Amino acid sequence: MNNFRKLVVLTKWLNSVSKKRAFKNHTERIFGGVKSSDKDLGDITFVNLNRKTEGNKDQKHSCVMKSCKSDLPWTKIIGTKTMYQNEIYFYQKVLPTFAQFQEKKSVREPFYHFPECYYAKIYEGIEVMILKNMRKEGYLMHNGACPMSEESIRKIVQNFGKFHAISFALRDQNPKIFRTFARDLTDVTRLLADEDDEMEEDRFLVDLYKIAKEKKLLEISNKLFKLPNMIDTVDSTDSFAVIVHGDAEPGNFLFKYTDNERSKLDQVCFLDFQRSRLASPVYDLSCLLFSCMSGDDVKNFDDFNKLYYESLSDFLRQLGSDPDKMFPFDELENQWKMYGKFGLRRMVTVTKNYLLDQEDVFSLGEVLESILEVSFSTKAVEKCGDRIFPMIKLAIDKEMI
Repeated sequence: MNNFRKLVVLTKWLNSVSKKRAFKNHTERIFGGVKSSDKDLGDITFVNLNRKTEGNKDQKHSCVMKSCKSDLPWTKIIGTKTMYQNEIYFYQKVLPTFAQFQEKKSVREPFYHFPECYYAKIYEGIEVMILKNMRKEGYLMHNGACPMSEESIRKIVQNFGKFHAISFALRDQNPKIFRTFARDLTDVTRLLADEDDEMEEDRFLVDLYKIAKEKKLLEISNKLFKLPNMIDTVDSTDSFAVIVHGDAEPGNFLFKYTDNERSKLDQVCFLDFQRSRLASPVYDLSCLLFSCMSGDDVKNFDDFNKLYYESLSDFLRQLGSDPDKMFPFDELENQWKMYGKFGLRRMVTVTKNYLLDQEDVFSLGEVLESILEVSFSTKAVEKCGDRIFPMIKLAIDKEMI
């Protein structure tokens, strides 16, 4: 999406806003974008907006424009447009309903941990969203090559408790609207589980298996090939299913601290709802914990789950529903055994994407078109194994695999 078309979309949005609010004039400046390649599913552009009200007061906004990349042949294969359409629906329909429901219930500290969405539409066949630039609000991205801190995981877990509680309460009190969301959100995870991606993952698992055998981690090596294919881990029919974020990997959270030294975490912001769908809460929890925990934090696994459930239960009561009826704690433990393997499978992909050296990173287009034989250096696989193996051991101990 070139700069001219981006300006057209911005002007269209600003004109629609001006009809609702009194603005004398506005100027806009596209000041940078995230460098994208054919590995990326979309373009991200940063925009500064300056306005004057009729009272001649200045208003400044910093925005992020996300637009679907649809000019590459393989984007049709993996359903890129569907992913963006799913996120647009989430911002247009799901989040406003969540906000209204919480406001009606007058809950303490509602779940508003996502960027404000100014514009989310399909313009001339291209999916476009304009969101508040949370980095200008002091939020920072975590380096996905490193495990998250215990404090960061606790903050996310607590907010997932609130986020999932809204779904449980809507299912309980307004089943019609809940069924509508469940029907209209697209299961993007199933859509993305194509054979070529699985082939690359299988090659990587073979290399991990060799490393585990060399390290004499026999229990772990024997379980590596028992991880399911991604398509086998998707189940939206469970009676305890909620609307999930769907992609709780390190890059989809921003953090705000109380000081420049980042000694005290204040807030977390959830990003990228393209994979949002109906699924078990454990899909979010397993992806988060297995992809973000350090080996040292494995010992805190039970505490993270208890913290999640305490947050969910408290918020459900504030929303007017009974947690013991909607999602008892023993059911959470049962769901981990049923669906925890999803996070393990996703962890393999996430860890590989964040930890592989540049020479081991392959173009998605090349992989899909089978232009090259995918292979990984031993050093890169060992680095990934150091993160992955403790999570496999945890899953074995918790009877997930």
